[in-house]
Amino acid sequence: MSLSSDKIIINTKLQYLAVTLSAWFVVKLFYPFSNGWLYYLLGDLAGILSGYIIIASIGKFKLLKSYTPISRVVSIGIAGLFLLIIFNTYSFVIPAQEAKAADKSHLLMVLDFLFAVFALSLGSFIIVMMMELYHLKSRQARRTYYNAMLVFLTLSCLTAFLNRPEYDSLKFINLAFTVNAFILMAFNSFRMAWIAFLNKTDKRRLILFSILMAFLFGVLAGKLNDDSGAVISLTGFSYGLKYFLMFVNIYCLIYFSVLFFTAFFHLPTAEAIDRKTKEFSSFQYLSKLINQVLDFKELGITITDLALEISGSDAAWLIMTNDPTSTPVAPKNIGYLDADRYNKLIVSGGWDKNGVEMKFHNLIKTTSEIKPGEKYLHAVTVPLRSHNKVNAVLVIVRKANFAFDQEDRSAIDTFADYASIAIENSRLLKESIEKERLEKELDVAREMQRKLIPAELPKLPQLDISAVFIPAFEVGGDYYDFFEMSNGRLGFVVGDVSGKGISAAFIMAELRGVFESLSRLITDPREILVNANDILRKSLENSSFVTVALGIYDPANSRVNLVRAGHTPILYYNGEGISDLRPGGIGLGLNYTNIFSNSLEASELTVKENDILVVFTDGITEAKNSRLEDFGMERLKNIISEYKDSSADEITHRIINEVTLHSESNSQHDDITLVIIKIKKF
Repeated sequence: MSLSSDKIIINTKLQYLAVTLSAWFVVKLFYPFSNGWLYYLLGDLAGILSGYIIIASIGKFKLLKSYTPISRVVSIGIAGLFLLIIFNTYSFVIPAQEAKAADKSHLLMVLDFLFAVFALSLGSFIIVMMMELYHLKSRQARRTYYNAMLVFLTLSCLTAFLNRPEYDSLKFINLAFTVNAFILMAFNSFRMAWIAFLNKTDKRRLILFSILMAFLFGVLAGKLNDDSGAVISLTGFSYGLKYFLMFVNIYCLIYFSVLFFTAFFHLPTAEAIDRKTKEFSSFQYLSKLINQVLDFKELGITITDLALEISGSDAAWLIMTNDPTSTPVAPKNIGYLDADRYNKLIVSGGWDKNGVEMKFHNLIKTTSEIKPGEKYLHAVTVPLRSHNKVNAVLVIVRKANFAFDQEDRSAIDTFADYASIAIENSRLLKESIEKERLEKELDVAREMQRKLIPAELPKLPQLDISAVFIPAFEVGGDYYDFFEMSNGRLGFVVGDVSGKGISAAFIMAELRGVFESLSRLITDPREILVNANDILRKSLENSSFVTVALGIYDPANSRVNLVRAGHTPILYYNGEGISDLRPGGIGLGLNYTNIFSNSLEASELTVKENDILVVFTDGITEAKNSRLEDFGMERLKNIISEYKDSSADEITHRIINEVTLHSESNSQHDDITLVIIKIKKF
């Protein structure tokens, strides 16, 4: 329903109320006959219609629907207090003798009317609040009894004028309606299902409020039966309104008297209900945390806090099983030092933090050295398990001199299941975040490595060159590169960094810069490696090294100078067969003395048309099949021999294809790098 529709309804009700109140005022003030049954009936009917509209209007206020039960009780008391103040004020302003006068002035009639409207409004508000209390937490079927009470109350007010002396023979009609209304009032006063949902504190407050309310409405009921000016004016203006206020006061008096005893007898069970409510709320809150993004520190504080609410204990903390020091985590209501001290006391009793069972500990004998009032006499250690693994232990202690009962154990055990899931989710979330961070780092490393691998191969008229690099992981440690040198010479290098991943990729990046720089200054491949080894002294860790195969092709003399620092053999096809070139040398980074330079040997080849140089890493020869058999050097040589007349790209394609078929049932465990240089026709 739109806002404009609500305004139309409110305005319509105000118009109806204005009409009924005007009719009520006109009948009482200007009706030509100031007595007679029609006069009384019309006046009370207008008053009843006005009250109905007021009740219906008040009942539509959404704010009143949101009131708590205690707030509704307090609002009824405030309305009753205002009603008492109005009665006393009117009695003070209008004395009883003046109220009894037969020839009242129009001003006094107006005051009587305003007094009646205020009293009717307050009484209607009380009825609405009582109705809200009745329907609160009540079943739909019970509404019939309350509606029946309102019907008989209306009929009793409408026929209240029959209690006047002139209608003495007909007052039994009003008596019948009144008796039925009282019976239904008493019956409905026992309908208060909402009390069971209050906590212990609210029930205590309710007992006090019910005493005050019963007293207040008892005083009001007595006030309606005295001879004050307010009562005389009210009776003279509308007998039905007096009956209505009397019904409201008696109904409240009965209701709050019953409420006192009901709340009083509910008090012994309030603590148990409060505890179950806290358990339910805690489980509900913790179940929400399972799916929320929380770091472990925040989650730990929440777990220990809720554990105290559920168990009714005094302090709690966590112990992580992967922490050898068993340092207390997220302590609640206890300091770190005290928690650590109780940890040691519990351990001294034979407790193992890796145990999978909940354990209860009696600390009465072990805390004799602790001051009274600071002693925790009972403790429970609760393993928080996930997939049969204990991730943490929840320690709960209490000062009370009674152990954890079966109800405590059941609640703690259920809570532990929720807490275990929450901790496991937190751990998985942390791992996921760490994995995402590593993925971003790998993206950077992959991009960096992609830029390090030559985007285009050198194009020389004398050479047919092909190269391929296939990392075993997201980032590899293999490396190949080409660099132009003076006098038209071409340098080529293939390297293999020990290890894999980001660290190997960074070493590879540095290696590329080293070779690029040295190749512009030095033409001897052996000297290039000696200088590169010295430069890498500051970069390589003790556990890292690099194997390298480096060659320089001189087109003017058709020669290739080769050096090998611990790398796999270089295969050379010269038309007569394939030979392994194994010039001596140890890997870069294994030694930084003369041992490295003395170990290096150079090899010089005079190449001719259709000669083939194959430089590769051990990812090819050590590729394994399902029987863990290596691809091997012989298979590689056979492929080169078979396709010796093909282009460098075709030979590369055949080698990679055969390696892939060989290891298709086994995952690639090492990077694959392959460089093929075939001498073309001069």
